[in-house]
Formats: sequence, structure tokens, C-alpha cells
Amino acid sequence: MDSSLPNSNFPTIRTCQRCHKLLNNDYGGVSLCPDCIDKDKEDYRKVKEYIQSHVNTSVFEVSQATGVGLKIIMQFVREDRVQIIDTKNKIKLEDK
Repeated sequence: MDSSLPNSNFPTIRTCQRCHKLLNNDYGGVSLCPDCIDKDKEDYRKVKEYIQSHVNTSVFEVSQATGVGLKIIMQFVREDRVQIIDTKNKIKLEDK
């Protein structure tokens, strides 16, 4: 038996990107635990509703008004869920 190959009897263990709780491979490609997936959906809903009702708002204003951290909002930007539209950090929803 080739000892350089990983043992498939052991699950792949990762951590949730948000809360750092241990995850096993049962969650597939998702990098968030079930609790954080729910929290992510709720945070995105708050951000989306705020942006829809406050056109031409900044990332900082969205964070302050919704209580969603800048780090989370910037993750939404990296995921193309929201978009920064100018150098003053104004954001809008990504049309997809």
C-alpha cells in the first residue's frame, strides 16, 4: 500500500469561515456551517433591503445602519452579490 496517499477512512476537516467551528466533508463545497449559512442569508437580506431603499449609499453607512460588519459586506462584494460603484465606496446590488 502506498503510504503517500491520504487515508480515505478519515473525513476531511475544515473550519467555518465565519465562526471557525469545525466542519467535516459532509457539507460539500460550502465553507460555512449551517448556523452561519442562516446568518449569512439574514445579513444579506438586511444589506439588500437597505441598499434598495437608500440609493447611492456607502459601505460604511450600510454597515452602520444594518449592524452587518464591514468584513461581511466586503465578502458580499468579493462574491459579486453587491458591487462598489465608485472611489467613495458607494455600493449597489449586483444585477444577476
